Amino acid sequence: KEIFENLGLEIPTNYEEFKNVCQTILDSGTTPIYEGTTNGWHQVLPLFESGGLYQQNHQDLYRKLNANEMDLDDIPELLTIIKQLKECAELGYLGNDYLSNSVENAKEAIATEKAAMFISESAWRNEILADYPDFDINKLGIFVMPWGDNQHIGVNPASNAYFINKESKNSDEALQFFEFLARPENLQKRLDGQPGLSEVCWPEIPGRYSEEDQAYIDAHDKGLVVQVAVNYIDSQWMDVGKDLESMYTDALTPEGVLETIMNRRHEQAKLQKDPAWDN
Repeated sequence: KEIFENLGLEIPTNYEEFKNVCQTILDSGTTPIYEGTTNGWHQVLPLFESGGLYQQNHQDLYRKLNANEMDLDDIPELLTIIKQLKECAELGYLGNDYLSNSVENAKEAIATEKAAMFISESAWRNEILADYPDFDINKLGIFVMPWGDNQHIGVNPASNAYFINKESKNSDEALQFFEFLARPENLQKRLDGQPGLSEVCWPEIPGRYSEEDQAYIDAHDKGLVVQVAVNYIDSQWMDVGKDLESMYTDALTPEGVLETIMNRRHEQAKLQKDPAWDN
C-alpha cells in the first residue's frame, strides 16, 4: 500500500489501468510484479483463475466445454490474457529474473519492497509475517487480477484430499482416520498451524478473514475457476506452465500456447475415451 500511496496510485480495475500502475512503479525503481516461473504452476494462475470473466461473457460455458460443443479458442478473453502476460513480461513488469525466480522467494521480495505485487491468496500475508516478524503486514492490500479486464474473484471449492480404496481390506481403519482428521479440534489445529489459510470450509470452524479481506470478497462477483469445472485442464497445469515459459522465451507465440493447450486437452479426452469426443 505504501508504494501505491507514495506514487499516488489507485487500485486498477482493468488492464489499461494496471499497465499504467506497473509502469509508474517500474519508473520509480521497483519491480512491479514478482513472478517465479521455476515452480511451474504460478504463472498459470491468470489463465484459469479468471473463470468468472469467461462465464460472464459465454453462457453455459463450462457445460459446453465438457460436452465438446465449444473449445478454448471460442473464449477470446483467454487468448487476450495470454497476450497481456507476454506484454507485461516484455515491458519489464515482471522484473529481470522472473524466469529464474522461485515462488518461495516472493516473501523476501515483498517484505524488502524489492517488488510491489505478487499473485496470491489474501492470507499469504500471514506467511510473510511468519518469516519476517518485523514486517507490518498491514502494508499489504489486495485487488483482483485485472488481466482481460477481469473483476471476478476466482472460487476454488476443491483442495488436496485423501481417498480410501473401497477394495482395501483396511477401509474401516482408514475411515476411522478420516473421522479423526474431521474432528473440530483437529481441523482447528490445522487452521492454526497454517498461516496461509483463512478458513477450512467446515461449519464448526469459523474463518479468520480480516475486515479488509471480507469487504473485498463481499464487493466482487465470484466465479468458479476453470480447473475444477472443465475437464482436462488441471491435469495439464504444469505443462501449461512450461508453455508460458516457452512463450516468454519466444519459442511459442500466445496463439501457439492456446493451440497447445487445446491439443493436449483433446489428446487427454481421447485417451480417457470421453464419449463427448467420439464424433
